[in-house]
Amino acid sequence: MATKSNSESDNPQTDGSENAGTAHPDVPVGKAPSDTARAKLPSVGIVGGTGPAGSALAVRLASVGMEVVLGSRSKYRAMEIVDGVLAEWPDHDLEIVAGDNDDAAKADIVVIATPWAAAAITARSVAEHVSGKVVITMANALTRVGDEFIPLIPPRGSVAASVQAMVPDARVAAAFQHVPAHELGDLRNPINSDVLICSDHRSAVDAV
Repeated sequence: MATKSNSESDNPQTDGSENAGTAHPDVPVGKAPSDTARAKLPSVGIVGGTGPAGSALAVRLASVGMEVVLGSRSKYRAMEIVDGVLAEWPDHDLEIVAGDNDDAAKADIVVIATPWAAAAITARSVAEHVSGKVVITMANALTRVGDEFIPLIPPRGSVAASVQAMVPDARVAAAFQHVPAHELGDLRNPINSDVLICSDHRSAVDAV
């Protein structure tokens, strides 16, 4: 996968990970990929992807030629979001299709884009589809106190560790937590910052 910067979703904690990295690819803006280029790229399913972060990631990945399945508990809700983002970027060749969460989890790479408190249980609901796959969690464990967001530490130490416990046969990584959704989804501008990637699986870090 190729988008690198900061997101509004999981702490920069290492998620109990031995391997961490940063990715810094140049993200092209507005260039339509060829069918051959598309065929070489993995598909990405975004589970719980109808919020700002999930839909923004779908747009950015599709803009560089990836086939994206945007999932939700309700396929009809996903259809509304997909229709909206395609209407917003009519000059871009975006391969985004709507489905339910099971549809999204059947993609080559799976992203959990729910709020942090729902990430683990959502991962468990699609566990049968993600064995052996890279599963990425975007969620930040945060709570708002006044004008500040305060980091929380889940019982297993991180959101990614909680997700890994629910899908033990998958290769879980935490990424995109510090990329603001408005930057991620704005195809008028490239993303030039880094993404911190944390995982116990080197192959998952490499895939992101």
